[in-house]
Amino acid sequence: MAVNPNRTMTDPLFTGMEVVLAHSSPKTRHLQLGDFVILGFRALISKYDADSEEGYESYQEDRSGDEFDQEEDLSGDEANPEKDVSGAKVNVKRKKDLPGKEIDSDDEDLFDEQINFQRGLVKSLNSSLLPRLRHQITTMSLSLDPTRLQKDPEFHLDVILGIQSEFNQTWHEIKAALRILCRDSSSWKTENDRQLKELKYFRLSKLSTFIEIALWSDLFELFEESYASIQRLKLTNEKPFVWSHRAFSSEWKSRHVCSPLKEIDSALFWSNGSDFDLVQFDWPSRIHEIDNKLEELLNLIDAKNGNAPPNSLSKPSIQLANSLIPIIKLIRVFFDTLVQWGANKKRLPMFTEMHSGQLEATSVLPQHVNRDLEALLQLLKKKPPAAEGSRRDIDFVRRARKMQERFQRPIELILCHFTPLIPDDHGFPSRDDFTTWINSWSSQLSLATKNLKHATS
Repeated sequence: MAVNPNRTMTDPLFTGMEVVLAHSSPKTRHLQLGDFVILGFRALISKYDADSEEGYESYQEDRSGDEFDQEEDLSGDEANPEKDVSGAKVNVKRKKDLPGKEIDSDDEDLFDEQINFQRGLVKSLNSSLLPRLRHQITTMSLSLDPTRLQKDPEFHLDVILGIQSEFNQTWHEIKAALRILCRDSSSWKTENDRQLKELKYFRLSKLSTFIEIALWSDLFELFEESYASIQRLKLTNEKPFVWSHRAFSSEWKSRHVCSPLKEIDSALFWSNGSDFDLVQFDWPSRIHEIDNKLEELLNLIDAKNGNAPPNSLSKPSIQLANSLIPIIKLIRVFFDTLVQWGANKKRLPMFTEMHSGQLEATSVLPQHVNRDLEALLQLLKKKPPAAEGSRRDIDFVRRARKMQERFQRPIELILCHFTPLIPDDHGFPSRDDFTTWINSWSSQLSLATKNLKHATS
């Protein structure tokens, strides 16, 4: 059988493989190919897993605070600005290395060159590297199909070996691009990147997270399950592990192949989506959490037919809970309306003049609101002695006010940066319609919060 042109003798994953295969008998060749496929998967896992753990630590640090307005140093051991991407060494000078707070005329050309280079990296990720990775995963999944493997094991195992070699190169290029992009984007404070468009830290940090954390985690599982499947099909000299109880099934494929493909789609979304789209990326799942909390609240209130849950509320708590219902419903309407409004606007401009801190503050609003609602539910479930009841009520009102105040900054940002982007084409809602609605909604939330306070009197 001809050597797969997609792998080379110089690839360290396959050093010495052709020599071994050349001396193998036709009956055992596919088993030795299977051995090398398993070694290839293990080599990929071993090679990139250390980087993944390092990236996860950075990600955890990034998520440790509630606010995004803090500058982070993601440079790590990437202090050397000379990078090798796809064989080309590039000396990238970061903005923080430039003298003074402003870029003077002598450095402007260098800074523009740096920005253009970074935009080229983003374009490469979008148009080449991530689509190539998607193709490699899809092609490998076809050759991992048990029917194909058992019908022509040598051919399909050789295809998988070639894809392992291709993947090794593709993932290396992706990692190199992300190191440069995230290292340099982190050198700007998040309030200074409003003009950087696709290079804003808000975008690049999430792009990196989806690729280096979520995508790699899915690929890790895919590689482990792939070689376990080959063991199970007895296409290797290795015996399967005890926990390997299945071959490559439709359920297996749905879970372990579709998951990394979805993460690639998410990464492409974070690279290509508009600012408004990205701000709302997590909102659907957060809205679902709000729905769950409303349902939980209603269940706590409902004591009909003697079916009250064990932690059902006292009468004073029920009065408080009833005053919370309109607030939750208003919050639900707010997020629903914005999501629907964004969906109806076929093509908003890609970028706003919001900096990363402002984008993040708007993005995490439903997450923070969910935390407030959870805290309010926990306060309702408390059954304090009469002497401590007033203290519980004070905490309840204070938390509700805090939740109301969380909307102030995001609403200001929406009215300042997103509303002006609405095309003035007599559509519905128009800019004036939307501004009127959001101001009316704010008044209703304020009134509902005041009514909640009165319920404690």
